[in-house]
Amino acid sequence: MSIFQLTVAELRSMPLPTHDNISHHITGKNAPLDGLGGGIFDWSSASHTDDDRTFIVPGGAIGSVGPGWKRMIGPGEQRASGTLATWPKLLPDAAGIDNMAERSIGYTKIDQTVTAVAFVPDDALIANDDDAAELTVYKRDSAGINWVSVAHALTFTLGSGGTGNWVKFAPVIFHMDCAAVEAGSSLTFEINKIVSMANLGVVVPAGVIVVTTAVAPI
Repeated sequence: MSIFQLTVAELRSMPLPTHDNISHHITGKNAPLDGLGGGIFDWSSASHTDDDRTFIVPGGAIGSVGPGWKRMIGPGEQRASGTLATWPKLLPDAAGIDNMAERSIGYTKIDQTVTAVAFVPDDALIANDDDAAELTVYKRDSAGINWVSVAHALTFTLGSGGTGNWVKFAPVIFHMDCAAVEAGSSLTFEINKIVSMANLGVVVPAGVIVVTTAVAPI
């Protein structure tokens, strides 16, 4: 059996798989579909308007999938990557020595595996081994405590194991520390400065932090 992950809008608009020309079975993986979880979904009467929900649709053999259908997972595989969290840093730091306090950027109801963390800057940054910034994404448990670093980036030079210089609009990829994010966890983001005796620091530009994930295997 192959499995497909589809939104309600896709269920209503896509052609039927060729192995089934009338209806399709819906499992109540995330939520019932108008009470039809685990029942038969009648294509002709599809009228659900909650397009934000996603349902798992067991299908037949891979070759029987109709045009436009997305094969998302097979036995032992993981679903395609998606965005677990994103947060825009709207302004550059006011001063090079300014830290950014930890703040929430996301939450998950199910176990997740983080595949990448990146910061996409709105401006350039010159790497420096004396005055630098450390950007960190943490996970916290359902009580908001027991924080663990998921990924971090240091704006040191490449030769010192840092990110090197940043280029405007080019993603800065973080070093992964802990990919597993458990159900009920929240994600947070903070920026701390490493300041030299010259007390210059570094200004982290505006940009957006993005955390991508693959849902744990079924």
